[in-house]
Amino acid sequence: MAQIFLVTGGLGYIGFHNVVKLIKKRYTVIIIDNVNNSEKFILDRIETIDRIRLVFYEKDLCDCAAFQEIFTKHAIDLVIHFDAFKSVNESVKKPLKYFKNNLVFLINGLQAVQDNGIKNLIFSFSAKVYVQPKKLPAIQQTSFQKALLAYVGKNK
Repeated sequence: MAQIFLVTGGLGYIGFHNVVKLIKKRYTVIIIDNVNNSEKFILDRIETIDRIRLVFYEKDLCDCAAFQEIFTKHAIDLVIHFDAFKSVNESVKKPLKYFKNNLVFLINGLQAVQDNGIKNLIFSFSAKVYVQPKKLPAIQQTSFQKALLAYVGKNK
């Protein structure tokens, strides 16, 4: 029986390319995406490339109940998360939006993974939103300096 991978943000650029590779390796893939920074027609592209129609849920990962519902319907083996916000400019202008989306998902995602006995989670995000690498491209061993974040509220 093929392993079942839940890919969050599977209709985004990075998610799409990874979904196609996973299908080619014969994994069963389920996509969840809020279609905030992607388009539903990507499902048609995946079907054209791989001749398979994937299970797709248009859900917001910050909605814990909606996220948990997917785990009750499917025996998921691995979660791959590509659904974090990543625009550096917008993150500086709207830091709370980014913290809410990216951190609330992490909390909900980890809770769902734990509650459902899933042992594997891959969390992918753009480090550039939160940290400044000392050199590019950033790799696992790259050291980082403090991120440049906008302050919320008035400076005293």
